[in-house]
Amino acid sequence: MMFGVSPIVTLLGAVAVAPCHATQVHYRAYPGIGAGLAPVPWIATSNGAFYGHLFYFEGTPWRLSKPRRARIFTTVVRRRVAPKVLWISRRGARTGRLVIHGRRLDALGAFTWRESYRSGYQFPSYVEIPAAGCWRVTVSSGGSSGSVVFDASDRF
Repeated sequence: MMFGVSPIVTLLGAVAVAPCHATQVHYRAYPGIGAGLAPVPWIATSNGAFYGHLFYFEGTPWRLSKPRRARIFTTVVRRRVAPKVLWISRRGARTGRLVIHGRRLDALGAFTWRESYRSGYQFPSYVEIPAAGCWRVTVSSGGSSGSVVFDASDRF
């Protein structure tokens, strides 16, 4: 007796092996940025509403290999480095509140992180990805929002 593969199994298999089209990482200083942030790699949301400086890169092998696409580590394994990202609003969001919502693209999974700030357009955060995989992370503040995609790993 022969058994066929169901369309659902085929679809799930295709999703599991699909590549993660993570956001591009930039290694040249963001235009007009101060000397303190100039050496920190950065990413931009797809609509340009925010850009984020990837402070965690300094504590990983990625600082040397300089991957083209955004990599991040999960919070499954405790590390000496935190997944710190400084988000900067390019549209002047000054709400004093930042919301980060992550949704896994290659399987089920989601997370939300919220933090209040006194004011301004710079929002330090920890992007705490709960599982390895491909994640769309949406950053929102004061009516502005934008998304990036991270390829998350349990290992460096």
